[in-house]
Amino acid sequence: MISLAVKEIAHRLGANLVGSTVETSIERIVTDSREVRAGDLFVAIHGNRLDGHDFVEQAASREAAACLCNRTWFSSSASKIGRAHV
Repeated sequence: MISLAVKEIAHRLGANLVGSTVETSIERIVTDSREVRAGDLFVAIHGNRLDGHDFVEQAASREAAACLCNRTWFSSSASKIGRAHV
């Protein structure tokens, strides 16, 4: 598996990075907050049945190193989490 720094992932995605863990390496990308382990990147996907943004807090509490979320959600809710967000 390839390990990438959060800042490298943000750069490759053209995303804004906010937070203090920019040097943290990510080895796993997870879309199910129940599967998050310390150091994972949680990707909040808005689907037809569920919205992953509803589970960002849970992912953060499970020690996700960063969360990839959309700008609208981030603007209104990110201050609750206290982690790096891509």
